[in-house]
Amino acid sequence: MRSHVLATIAADFAHTEQGIYDFFGRTFYAYQYEAKAIRGVITKILKFLYDEEMIDVSGENIYATRFGRRISELYIDPVTGVLIRNALLSRAPMLTDLSFLHMIAHTPDIFPKMRPYSREMDELSLFVDQHRNEFMFPVPDEWEDRIAYEDFLGEAKLAWVLESWIEETSEDEMIGKFMVQPGDLYRA
Repeated sequence: MRSHVLATIAADFAHTEQGIYDFFGRTFYAYQYEAKAIRGVITKILKFLYDEEMIDVSGENIYATRFGRRISELYIDPVTGVLIRNALLSRAPMLTDLSFLHMIAHTPDIFPKMRPYSREMDELSLFVDQHRNEFMFPVPDEWEDRIAYEDFLGEAKLAWVLESWIEETSEDEMIGKFMVQPGDLYRA
């Protein structure tokens, strides 16, 4: 829904908050849900877009910023745009291909995520420790937030798979090394 609200503004379909409500009020989404629910969701999205400098407000008029227009043109989730922008601004201590591949794997547009198997957790943990200074996002503490840590390992696994693919590692070798199914490898 975030992408749709931003696109509505960036494509000049609506220039006011009421115009956005009216626009979405004529959609199938509005047919499925109550008007109050839609207004609440849109209000939260508009606040997010404003806070992240994707839209600007002048009186009652709402306009997409350059950043907001670019996110809309790329057809990516605004959260993805914010994550990438922030990662590029904060930068990893050591930038490598892995830095950028993990940054992409960390975004909500990459779905579903690769889940690490329990038998590969040690190897992935070692990989993350060896490349810790190449990640643009902080590595979650394994003991404080196990779920976030395992999600991070899954993102690191996907980045490692993509790096191997770029290095032209054979499909059979990647399937054996990373314990991925051919369909998951194709999807990645």
